[in-house]
Amino acid sequence: MPVDNQFQHRCANGLVVLGETMPWLNTAAFSLQFRAGSAYQPLGQNGLAALTCEMTERGCGEYNNRQFLEATELLGASTANHVGTYHTGYSGSCLHENFLPVLELYAKLSRAARLPVDELEAARLVCLQELYSQQDDLPQQTLRTLRERFFGPTLGRWPDGEIDELESAAWSQIRDFYWERFSPEGMILAIAGNFNWTECLEKIESLWGDWSATPPSSFAMTPGQGGYQHLQEDSQQTHIAMAAPTIPFGQEDYFLIRCAVGVLGDGMSSRLFQEVREKRGLCYSVFAGIHSLLDTACITAYSGTTAARAQETLDTIAAEFSRLQQGIHEDELRRIKVQVRTGLMAQQESCRARAGAIASDWFYLHRVRSKQEINEQLNRLSVPRVNQYLADHPIEVSSVVTVGSAQLELPHGLCQL
Repeated sequence: MPVDNQFQHRCANGLVVLGETMPWLNTAAFSLQFRAGSAYQPLGQNGLAALTCEMTERGCGEYNNRQFLEATELLGASTANHVGTYHTGYSGSCLHENFLPVLELYAKLSRAARLPVDELEAARLVCLQELYSQQDDLPQQTLRTLRERFFGPTLGRWPDGEIDELESAAWSQIRDFYWERFSPEGMILAIAGNFNWTECLEKIESLWGDWSATPPSSFAMTPGQGGYQHLQEDSQQTHIAMAAPTIPFGQEDYFLIRCAVGVLGDGMSSRLFQEVREKRGLCYSVFAGIHSLLDTACITAYSGTTAARAQETLDTIAAEFSRLQQGIHEDELRRIKVQVRTGLMAQQESCRARAGAIASDWFYLHRVRSKQEINEQLNRLSVPRVNQYLADHPIEVSSVVTVGSAQLELPHGLCQL
């Protein structure tokens, strides 16, 4: 059903423009995404997307590095960038009267980045510092290893890159990646907040409409190997992560499994938090969620505990996975519905969050959901429907990663070597 405050337009060169007006705000925001994520990097060049993203913000068009930053700040824009599996993205928000000039700056960045070769080493150090800061973050290392083990070396690559591959990246590789991947083909520009759609669309057409698209390209898929992997670490702590295949976002029954996994491990009232942490005192951190890509997804669970209690922690998490198959209860479903509705309300107060949600919807669903549609999906959720889905689709853990001083014994039902 059409919504009066939602708009969409596809430019002749492939750029998709999405808009949602929020006239009660004094701000406007954008989410600009290019198909230049980590999956599109050549094998052996992990970190190229992150380094290219860093280089694009070091001057564009008539602006050098400092002038670009000053121009952004003079417009009062709060901006950020992000490299994910599929996209390199830029986002920002500002007072609505400065919105079009901010879009002009990012049009220059996307079409005419200088990529100054004399700033390559400084940009490389910024990216390397991010990786260095993660080396002692064992929870992140555990989840990072699980991601690659489950999704494989293409989709499972950590978007921040690998230290040795970042260190060897050449300027010519950055240049080629920028010119090949930054294109209106597959580009999404989502805007939300207080703006005039007609005025913005005219401006966007003038900024990007004459940009010629490069030929679309894909990437080679390599499946994950699954199984159990232990990383030896001389530590008093043990980190446990596991993944089970599930349906990705956008499929018809996604909300059913999303609800069940929320009951399992989302928040302090979840089963994992209550059983593993509160009742038994086995760990200091435990949670579960769904990590969804386009055509594949996994239920992920993580816990951080002591070496002495690691085996019992793993056994208890596995038991909670099994217990979930028996179904959920009415009070648990009410909690999940409240959490989702609270998130929807928060989006209505943040044009930046809403712009990101619009862009995500389009990429995964090829349409934008309204708040009313999501509410209707929530209203259709029921305990019998969720429990029937769980009964029909057993959760089978296929990948386990542990980091600590000793390898653990996998409980029955989890993946085997």
